[in-house]
This record gives sequence, C-alpha cells and structure tokens, in this order.
Amino acid sequence: MKLSIIIPVYNSEKYLGQCLQSVCDQDLPKSDYEIIVINDGSKDGSREIILSFKARYNNIIFIDQENKGVSAARNTGLDLALGEYVTFVDSDDEIYANSLQQQVTYIKENNLDLLYPKITYINARGEVTGEFKMNSETGEILDGFIHQRRGYIVAFYKRELIKDIRFNLKISIAEDSLFNIEVHAIAKRCGYLRSLYYKYRKGIISTSNSKTTQSEKAFDGMIEQLWCIKRLIEANKDIFTEKQVVYYDRPFYVTIEMMMKVNVIPTISLSRFKMLKREMKRLNIEYIADKLEESLPFFKAHWLLFFAYHSPKVFEYRIKTYIYKKLLQSKMIVHK
Repeated sequence: MKLSIIIPVYNSEKYLGQCLQSVCDQDLPKSDYEIIVINDGSKDGSREIILSFKARYNNIIFIDQENKGVSAARNTGLDLALGEYVTFVDSDDEIYANSLQQQVTYIKENNLDLLYPKITYINARGEVTGEFKMNSETGEILDGFIHQRRGYIVAFYKRELIKDIRFNLKISIAEDSLFNIEVHAIAKRCGYLRSLYYKYRKGIISTSNSKTTQSEKAFDGMIEQLWCIKRLIEANKDIFTEKQVVYYDRPFYVTIEMMMKVNVIPTISLSRFKMLKREMKRLNIEYIADKLEESLPFFKAHWLLFFAYHSPKVFEYRIKTYIYKKLLQSKMIVHK
C-alpha cells in the first residue's frame, strides 16, 4: 500500500460527494491507496453518502464513531493507516482528478519524509480564487529546520516518520500547525511540488471570526500549544543546536499573535490578556513581546492603552459580523 488518505467527516453532506468523488477519480491504481473515511458523529446525511461510495469503491474504509472532534478523527485514521505515506483531505475540499500518481512518484523518487503539494483556493461554487504562495517554489529538498513550514496539514507524510506523532486533543483550533511543528523537528527531506493537486474551499468569512475561535476552550488550547513547543525543545535540548532552538521563536510568535487577534482582542478579555502575559513569563519567552509590538501595538503596555488602541477594530468586526449573519440568513451568501 503506497498511500493512505484520511478524511474526517462531520455534517459535511453539502460537499462530501464532490470530495469523495475527487479522491476516487485518480490515476493511482485502487490497490495502491486506501481512503479512510471517519464519520465523526454526523447528524446529517453524511453517513449515507459515505456508504454509497463504499459500495462502489473497494478501497474505501468506513469508520463510524461518536463525535470526538476533528483531531480524534484524524488520530483514528492514523492508527488504521497502512500506506507507506499518509495524507489528509478535509471533507469540504477536493483534489484535482488524476493528480495522485505524480505526487506519489515524486515522493518515492526523492525519498521524501514530507511533501507539500500546491494548494489552490476555491469558493463555494468551486471557482478558483487564488493559491497558497510558498516562499520558494524551486522544489529544493531541505531538512525540516530549513524548509518552509505550512500550518495546513495538506501534505504527504512518511508514515514511519510520524508513527509517534498524533493530534493533541486539547487543542481545538490550529491543531494542524502543532502537528507540522513536531514533524519538522524530525524530518530530514522535505520538498514542494508545484503541480495542481489540492482545492481548498475558503469560506466567505474566515474561521478566525467564529465563536469557536473566541471560546475559552480555544484559548486554553493555544496555551497548551505554547507549552507543547516548549516541551519539544526541552526534550531535545541535548540534540538541537542553538540555531535549531531559535527556529521555534517563530512558532511561539505566530501562536501568540493568533491568540491575540482571534481570541483575546475580539473578546476584549483583560483576564486572558493577563494570563497570556503570565504564561509567557513562565515559558521564559517574554522576549517575543518585542516582535509582537510590530503587529500588535502597545502589547507591552498597560491593558488600558492596549484596549484604547484596539477597541475600535473590535467594534468594526462586530458590525461586520452582524451584517454577515443577516446576509447569511437571507441566503445572499454561502458559508463554507
């Protein structure tokens, strides 16, 4: 088995048929890849759609489980995967027809630990709206500390490499980012292939504006992510070079910046602001605040100054969200 494709599903009936058809319409022999579809307690017609595809394609493996979240569903798929390589597809996304063979051939020929394929953005109607831009598209093969790291888990992973890596169930948003951080710490051969492969369906409004990202659970999960990075560094302190340790300053920075922009500022939460500052001190990463000042003015200042500067943006966001919800109710726009 060359490849395992893991697809977590939760209430995805709108696009699920297109997703499954896309992974079945491939130039890779069905005996060479398996499609592991995990129904994570869907309450719509997703289960029936999966079963209809399973009846037609013998390389589809169907798992029915109670709702545990996307991370648990992906972990279920990882525990079952038999392919030499593993990749993930979200149930509302698609892959281009006859694109798998080229990806697998490139991986095998270059003996890669990790391959990032090209991501094309599409809208609700399937129309291309853009693409994810890599810093370099030369395709140079580099180790994990040098090659660009993406937050998306749209990638091909050598299964033997990630046998001890799983998604953290305490992290409810950006859980794929931590997964890739851990992979890059051990990957020796990472590459990028610029050929049409993945269609990522972008919603009209970013998920960073949802109630989920602003919840206490999301905040606690991002604190957990900071500690996971710290524990990774501590566990490898006798192995990592000084330059490799410095590599993790960016994941620290990106995580904290995201926490502020999608969780702390939108909720105007003084308690979360103070707790984040305390955790940064405990983690001994207060120096990250200097760089945060560039994108978050007054981050190092008193809360009142910080709030006075950022609160107009919060109210602007709330007005936009209100208008968006009204348009959604009137069915003038379609969310992902």
